[in-house]
Amino acid sequence: MISPPKIIRWIFLYTYFAYAIFVFLVIAGIFTNAGLRFGYGLGDLGMIGEHVLIFLIISGFGYALRKKWAGNIIAIVAMLLASAYIILTLTIWRGVEYPWRSSEQRAPGGVRLASAIMPPPDV
Repeated sequence: MISPPKIIRWIFLYTYFAYAIFVFLVIAGIFTNAGLRFGYGLGDLGMIGEHVLIFLIISGFGYALRKKWAGNIIAIVAMLLASAYIILTLTIWRGVEYPWRSSEQRAPGGVRLASAIMPPPDV
């Protein structure tokens, strides 16, 4: 068996740590006053559990196949897809309790972003 070159291992390692930090920051943003929400109310805890489970599965898969080309490449792609999934569930795939209304998002201080960028039309 031919082990993957060091560059693939380094890419896997950096992707793994970036993904771990990303998941940690999302969880920290939900439990602090940062305003991150999946939009499911109490169901956000289930979404956090789902993302932590995905992270653990990818970690175990990457660790089990760390000496093979396919294992490293598949784990890198899985981490990138999981990151995209987290971003989508935080934005346009939100739940019904807190739907995604990007035009009605508020800036710090309670000012609507749409009105801060462009004044309302004269009626």
